[in-house]
Amino acid sequence: MNEDPAASSIARNAASLVGGRLLAKAVFVVVTFQVTRHLGKERQGAYSVALAYLVLFEFLATLGLHYLLQRECAARPPEAASLLGRARALWLRVAVVTPFLVVLPSALHGDSQEVTHAIAAGSVGLLFQALGSIYNAVLVAQERMGRVAAIEAVSTVARAGLCLGVIWMDGSIGAFMACYTLSQMLYYLLAWASCPVRPARVEGAELGSLLRQATPFAIMMLANGLYYMMGVVILQRLKSSVETGLYDAAWRPVNELMTLGYLIAASFFPRLVSLALRDARAFKRLTAKAVVILLVLGGVAGAVGSVFADALIRLAYGRDFASSAWLLRIVCGCLAAYLPACALTFAIVATGRSWFWTALLVMKAAVSITLHLALVPTWGARGTATAMLSAEVAAFLACAVAWAVLAPRDGQPPPP
Repeated sequence: MNEDPAASSIARNAASLVGGRLLAKAVFVVVTFQVTRHLGKERQGAYSVALAYLVLFEFLATLGLHYLLQRECAARPPEAASLLGRARALWLRVAVVTPFLVVLPSALHGDSQEVTHAIAAGSVGLLFQALGSIYNAVLVAQERMGRVAAIEAVSTVARAGLCLGVIWMDGSIGAFMACYTLSQMLYYLLAWASCPVRPARVEGAELGSLLRQATPFAIMMLANGLYYMMGVVILQRLKSSVETGLYDAAWRPVNELMTLGYLIAASFFPRLVSLALRDARAFKRLTAKAVVILLVLGGVAGAVGSVFADALIRLAYGRDFASSAWLLRIVCGCLAAYLPACALTFAIVATGRSWFWTALLVMKAAVSITLHLALVPTWGARGTATAMLSAEVAAFLACAVAWAVLAPRDGQPPPP
């Protein structure tokens, strides 16, 4: 029986990305459990708020350039050096003001000094993450997934080791955020050293068009940041840091599994871009395969997490976090919706419709924030978990409808 070269390549890419990341993430998640035990419910809630600020302002640090580079370098390999040079030059122009803009809302909002200092420490790491992601995007576009996985694994394990040192020294939230910053410095150095393409010199006039192309991705990341940040912030403001800590304990392992699912979906993207330009039938077959794989993985993972929620929470965090078990049961449902939605989203974006990802995340953010404001005052952390699950289900349904409408027809030319 003849082996499908495209399927074999995708399988290797997925195995490289997920295999390397899975081992490193397993180590990091175990350490994260110890960090949560060390901080306790209230300080864990404050720590999750500080992390939420970084997620929100990731759009400013990266401008969505890594998403744009993945697509453009996969579609136009000879122009990779020029694209990388323009992306780096544009990044340098925003790097100067990013730390200040990340810290300012926390200071104006009246967050505790500990949280504000932690955000300041993390803002530097955000810059290194953004610069490293630009080089990493070229590796993804070239399907060098082994290198991508190694970079992720080394920087993640390094962060885990640093966090263990902070626990041993009985460190603060700011110290844990410094671990993030140091690991992102390492991430950048590894990505730069591993990338075979070196940025070309560019003129300032060439940056305007790149910024316009990246803007939909930046808006997408802003919407994504609002989606994840506002739930934590609303919960803390309307209820307490204790409830925020309980929710974060349940959400954190689910979020790591969602990240792995995203990586599996991302491994299909370069091939989807290539097929979208020349073979609509093969493109749709590959999309269907990706959706089925991710739906099965999400469904199984969600079911296991729901059934064994009590045991998992006790094992990970101890009896003090027993209330997180019901929250874990709720948010585990996100996996069955989010993973196949990732596959459909990548397929639609591969056809050149970058606006769809932005529109999807804006919709998710709007649904989530509305439900948080309605549910959290009465239900607290359960309201947050329910709002997140509802937003993920709505996003999956939106992706399914959009795919039915936007999927290319046989013989139809690709969109401009």
